[in-house]
Amino acid sequence: MAQTYACRDVGADRDWKAIEPTEDELIATVAAHAAKVHPEDDLTPEVWAEVRSVIKDE
Repeated sequence: MAQTYACRDVGADRDWKAIEPTEDELIATVAAHAAKVHPEDDLTPEVWAEVRSVIKDE
């Protein structure tokens, strides 16, 4: 079962979405996206907790 994350799930007005086979791979994809597209954002443990809280099974 794949894992999904969408920026909209945390209230962002963006259509970006990721689908990966595992949560670890999904987190890596989200981190790479954030570093490339949102380098100014501070990815605190609280931010990662929010990201993890909205991950869904596909």
